[in-house]
Amino acid sequence: MAKGRTTLNGYGWKHQQAREWVKRIVEAGQAFCARCGGFIAPGEAFDLDHSSDRSYYLGPSHPGCNRGEPNKRRRKNRVAAHLAEQRAAEVSRPTAGTALVAAVVELEQNVQRERIWRVRRGSLFARTPSKIT
Repeated sequence: MAKGRTTLNGYGWKHQQAREWVKRIVEAGQAFCARCGGFIAPGEAFDLDHSSDRSYYLGPSHPGCNRGEPNKRRRKNRVAAHLAEQRAAEVSRPTAGTALVAAVVELEQNVQRERIWRVRRGSLFARTPSKIT
């Protein structure tokens, strides 16, 4: 016997039985959304929400909370990938501060080389300051 469409989508007999059980809780006015924590009024539409890997049920959820979750995850993953890409690009290129520090270090090294060269030649103190009168 061929399985029905709901079974192929992962909402077979066990899911339908669990949904009927949760429906009684919703109709009794004792249900809260598993995603947002908001109240689910009796007679209000609800989904029996499950974990992202479908290994267990989370409980009743508003349809908007449940059906919007995959989009939120995709958007979150896209943003995280974009931020990681930006961080990698920032690490690979030197910033203005890094270039400035490198330039100052190079300048200090050149000044130090010049001082050593003048000391070796004996010309570091060859010029004496003139007297201020």
